Formats: sequence, structure tokens, C-alpha cells
Amino acid sequence: MKKTITEARTGVADPAGRQWPGLVFLISLLAAMPAFGQSRERPAVVKVMPVRTAMVAPSRAMPGEIQTLYRVNLKAESSGTLDHVADLGTVVETGETVAVIVDPAHALRLRELQQDVASAQARVAFLQGEARRLASMHKKNLASAREVEQNRSDLAQANSQRQAAEARLRQLQQSLKRLVLRAPFAGYVVEHLAQPGEYVRSGDPVVRLVSRRQRIAVNLPWRAAPYVKKGQQWNVILTDGSGGEQKNRHKARVMAMVPTVANASRQLTVFLDWAGKETETTLDGQPVTVFYPQAEAREFVLVPRDALVLRQGKSHVFRVRDHRAEKIVVIPGVGDGDWIAIRGPAGQANPLKPGDEVVVRGNERLRDGQGVRILEASAENRQ
Repeated sequence: MKKTITEARTGVADPAGRQWPGLVFLISLLAAMPAFGQSRERPAVVKVMPVRTAMVAPSRAMPGEIQTLYRVNLKAESSGTLDHVADLGTVVETGETVAVIVDPAHALRLRELQQDVASAQARVAFLQGEARRLASMHKKNLASAREVEQNRSDLAQANSQRQAAEARLRQLQQSLKRLVLRAPFAGYVVEHLAQPGEYVRSGDPVVRLVSRRQRIAVNLPWRAAPYVKKGQQWNVILTDGSGGEQKNRHKARVMAMVPTVANASRQLTVFLDWAGKETETTLDGQPVTVFYPQAEAREFVLVPRDALVLRQGKSHVFRVRDHRAEKIVVIPGVGDGDWIAIRGPAGQANPLKPGDEVVVRGNERLRDGQGVRILEASAENRQ
């Protein structure tokens, strides 16, 4: 008995003895399409970064603020009329003029003392010449020893008077220098405490100056004191509206902790070094968020924050192996700047090891098992 076409191609006999060549061909074509589509799928272009381990302490956010390191009121060191004061907002370098005081009496006194010094110098010059003449005459017995001694006494007295006049002149010159107020450090003029034309006395405040060098001040609960160490690097987020959190995230070194707890708030003050990070957009009093340690540091497995993908309340990352993306479910933990600690689901070991490469760009639409092409940093920069 001959086999039908259906039996020959499928191995199944058709009860009615009918042949279905078109149907069998269509089924075969549809069955081959997924494999054909997979073979033609273009690999996703991604950027990867290695997993690493580091010592990280659990941290908590606390509001702080940027402060200028120095704030001073420059005071008049001599009396007079305020002639000039630098405009508000003026940037001054160390030693630059901030304000000028004038006093006509100082100018008159200066001329007087200059004349006193000139007169004393002339008296000394005359007596020195007289001493040479008397010495020559004394050798010829034309001048007595008394005259020579008298000349020596007069010359010594004239020298003393000259030195006293010169000292008074130097004192006045120093006083004149104090009529010019100079910046003790690089900073900004932020307030006028006296106006041009006012008469100021020695000790009167003239202008308020703040330094360009800045620091961060934050008040912490007193219980945090055991975990605060000088030299620690803490994460700081600026609040300036110029960009996202990642753009404004910085590291700041702990400068000092004031070992005193305020009676009312039960808080202690910690200062962080901000030197070298000052810009025109970081202002005195600008709010920041500081992350301080709440416990001793422990070793964690860290991945870049950009590697985390959040879906329906769960987190996962994509590990790249053999040019394919492998979906790894993780539980995020403590953060450390642009990095975050991860662990495996409850009861499971950490699925990632230091050196594993995880996707940080291109993971939004990536699928488990999808082929990938790693984008090198140089190629990314060219794009």
C-alpha cells in the first residue's frame, strides 16, 4: 500500500487518505522562523564595568551647609576720613587694598618730621667735618684737647637726635600704612560697615570680608562620635539645581570634629574640607546633604549604581559572559558614592564576584541571554 504525502513527510497517516502538501510546508516554515530570527538578531551595544569589593560603612543622610573658612570685620587702625572702600562682591587677593582712610594732619606731620630728619643729618655732617679739622689742628698744637672732647660730645648728641628723628619718621610712616586696609586673605567684600566720607576712629569696623576657601559644616547626633575619624572621605551632594544627584555628588575629607555636645540639640559639629572645589556656584550658606557613617566599615561587594535595573519592586543586574547578558537578581544595600553594595536573595550566596563585568549602559531594554557587543570607552567618547 502506498503512503500518502502526509505520511511520508510527517510519519502520520491521514485517516481519510487525503494529501496536505501546502499545510505541511506552512507548518515547517513557521517552525523554522524563531531560529531564523535568533540567528539574525543584532547584539545590543553596552558598556560594562567590573564588580569590586571595598570597605564601606552604613551611612545616613544629614543636612549641612557650605561655609567660608574665614569671616572678618576689617577695622580702622588709624583715625581719619574714609576715602574709598571696595565695592560689594569685589574679589580681592591677599594684600590687595580694600579701603583707604585719609588724614590731612598725617600729611603735615610727615613733612615736619622729614624736615627734622634733614636738620639732624645736616648737624651731624657739620660736626663730623669739625672733628676732622680739630684733629688736624690738635696735631699742630693749634687746638686744645678740651675743644676736641667738646666736639666729640656734640657729635654724639647730634647722632642721637638724628636717630630719634628718623625713628619718629618711621613711626609716622607705619601709621600712614595703617590708613590703607589690605585683605589678610583672598576673599570677597560682602558688607560695608562704614561709608565713604565718614570719619572713623581707630578700632571702628569698616568692611566685612569672607574668604574664598570654603568648608562644609554638619551637625550630627552625639552617638555618631565613635565612627567619625579625621581624614575619612564622606559623600556629599550639592543642592544647587544645576544637575542631577550624580552630577552633584562629591567626596569631602573630614577636617575636624568639635568635641563638644550642644546642650539643647545634643549634637556635635563636624567640618569637612572643601578646598579646591570652590566655584562661583558654591555659595556661603548653600545647603548640602552629607552622608555620615553609623557603624564600623565592613567589606562589601559593590556594583556601579547605573548597573541596577529596577522592575516591579525588584532589582537585577546584567552580567556579561561569553558576549551574552545574564540576568542576576540582587538586593541593594548601603551606598558609597557612585557605587552600591549588593547581595543575593535571602538564603543565597552573593551571585557576583570581584572582576565580574556588569552592564552600566544599555541595560534598560536588555533581555536575559541576549547577545551583546561591549562598547570601549574610546569608542564611546568618539560617539
